[in-house]
Amino acid sequence: PKRADVIISGACLIKRIMTFFHPVEVIVSDQGVRYGLLYERLDRLK
Repeated sequence: PKRADVIISGACLIKRIMTFFHPVEVIVSDQGVRYGLLYERLDRLK
């Protein structure tokens, strides 16, 4: 995979963020930031 070299770093970063903020839920998108932003905007229209 193209981004295999950054998976470990990204996982460590997510773990630190979750430890700091204690989120109730985490939403993961396999499509990218633009789709996440679109999903968030559409959710606000409900």
